[in-house]
Formats: sequence, structure tokens, C-alpha cells
Amino acid sequence: METAPPAPDIAKIITAYDNYTFREQRRPRTVGRYYPSEAYHCLRRQAYTYAAGVDPTPDPYVLSALSGGIMHHSRVAEALRWWAESHGYTFAGEVPVHYVERGASGLEVTVSGRLDDVIIMRGGGGDTVVVEVKTVASMKRAVLPKKAHIAQLNFYLKAYPNALGVLLVVDRGTGAIRQYTYRFNPQLFNESLVRIRRLHMSLTTSTLPEAEAKQDPEMQWMCRTCAFSELCSNNRPLSDAAAERSRFNFMGVKGGEERGTPPPLREARRGMNSPLSPKPRPSGEGGGGQT
Repeated sequence: METAPPAPDIAKIITAYDNYTFREQRRPRTVGRYYPSEAYHCLRRQAYTYAAGVDPTPDPYVLSALSGGIMHHSRVAEALRWWAESHGYTFAGEVPVHYVERGASGLEVTVSGRLDDVIIMRGGGGDTVVVEVKTVASMKRAVLPKKAHIAQLNFYLKAYPNALGVLLVVDRGTGAIRQYTYRFNPQLFNESLVRIRRLHMSLTTSTLPEAEAKQDPEMQWMCRTCAFSELCSNNRPLSDAAAERSRFNFMGVKGGEERGTPPPLREARRGMNSPLSPKPRPSGEGGGGQT
């Protein structure tokens, strides 16, 4: 029997691609600029991340979950676009929202986000509907809706104070969907800002925040996937995360491992090969967020 030539390591290629797409969406870590999607993440993990100056590459399980989230997000976005266009409404996706808080000292704290999907209903007295899509490993085990998800949607509603907010939660295993509706909640918005201010104070004073994920049962899942667990367990200072940045940067991916140029993550999310691909967004959309 003829010996077959060695096949490429497909699993390795997929892992490399997941790492590539993660790096494509990696956020800049600049003290003073924060993200609503992370307002209710463990403050210590966030502080270590900012001190390191880079998002650590997640382990394969988390990368797989992120890929699944992108897939479900694309499915929802295409369905909403199809519905909006077939009903004479306007659809806009990935709308940036910017909020700047100026303290008494003149120091600015910026909170930036990107609305996953916005359906702008024009005419007939229709509301603007802001849709936030989240995925969970299993609805049977998850306690829903999660406050962190509601708070993120609420931040976006700050830019559209009269809009109806819709939180869609998708089960990554079954594809099942649950829907929750909200209006802007000023109290929750201020609570989110308090957490962001706490993080900012920690970073500007080089003070290690409390390890809140270890103390809160609903946050302990973050510890299981945290790249900074060793630093945290030993209460090491934020400066150690900066000194050991190379440990957290592009873990498991060596230069030149990826062949070719995979499509950028944003194009993958927008379904550029689909007949329902988003059209260019009109300028000026994005609501009342401060810029």
C-alpha cells in the first residue's frame, strides 16, 4: 500500500487562526480608556491587563468560545438586517459609542464601546432598538440575565436614551435564544462608572485591587481562565505584570506559524461573503454619545 504524504496539522491551523483573529480584535490598553463590556469583570484582572499593556491570548477553550460567539453574532446580525430591510427600516451594525467623563482635576476618563447591532426604526412612531448579543455555554447552567450583560447594554442606551434595549442571549451548544428588554437605567449607569473609576484609581496609583473574582461565586469562572492567576495568588504588584509582559503576549503562537492572510475578523463578523452583507453605514449614525 502506497504511503500517503504527511497531511498538514489541521488542528494546529485552526488554533493558529483562532489566535490570529483574537489578535485582530485585541484592544489597546491605555490608562484612561476603558470598555463597558468589561466594567463588571474582576477589577484585579483588568488592572493586571492594563499594567501588561496587552490582552493575554486566551487558552484554546476560551478561543473556541469566542469563535462560537462570532458565529452566533453573525447569524443574529444577518437576521436583523433581513428583517429591517424587508420591513422598510434602517439597520446599522457596529456603531461606535464614546463617553467622556471629566473630573474636577481636569483628568479625562473615556469609556468606549461598539454597539453590536442597532435597528433604527424611522417613521410611524417606531422606537430605536439597540440589540446586544451575548452567548453562554449552556442556558441550563447559567443564571440569566447576567448583570454584566445588562450593564453593558445600559451603557449603550446612554447614547440612545429613548431607545428600547434588547439583550439576546444565545446558547452556544443548542442555538436557543432568550430575549430580555430594558430601558435606560441611570442608577445602573452610575454604578458602572463607579467601578470604572475604581479601576482608574488603582492604575493611576499603582494600587493592586481586591481579587473580587475569588470572593464572588458569580465571578469565579474568570479565575479558571485568567492568565494572571499566578500573579494574583501571590498578590504580586501591578508592575510585575508589566515586567513579565512577554509571558502574556501571543501565548502559544510563534512567528510565521500562520500561512497566508486570513480574512480580518471584522469582515468575518459582518459576513462579507453573504448576499445579505451590510452596506456602508451612513455617516453621522451613532446617537447621542459624546465624542
